[in-house]
Amino acid sequence: MTYLMTFLVMNLACFLLKISSAPNFRPSFHFFNWETALLGTIVSGTAMFFVDGLYATGCVGILIVIFLIIHYASPPKSWGDVSQSLIYHQNMSNFGALKYYSSLTIHGANIA
Repeated sequence: MTYLMTFLVMNLACFLLKISSAPNFRPSFHFFNWETALLGTIVSGTAMFFVDGLYATGCVGILIVIFLIIHYASPPKSWGDVSQSLIYHQNMSNFGALKYYSSLTIHGANIA
């Protein structure tokens, strides 16, 4: 069960790093993309609950407790986390769309 949990967390981390476009994440596996990472996360989670639902629930509970302990007990770091990277990526794509729309010419009839 812990092997499946390890695969689930590893695939989830790869998925989040890929969709956030983290510049330091450069996987060398030829067939890697965000779809395979998401599929690996889903398959690992499904296999855990297919093998034994009670132990899978216990492992997920232990994982959440460990995550919360690490999150709240560790000293603050000077670098960002995945959620900040996702927000930055979304803002940059919105700025790109804003730059595109601001470069369009405005017809004289639309000016109030």
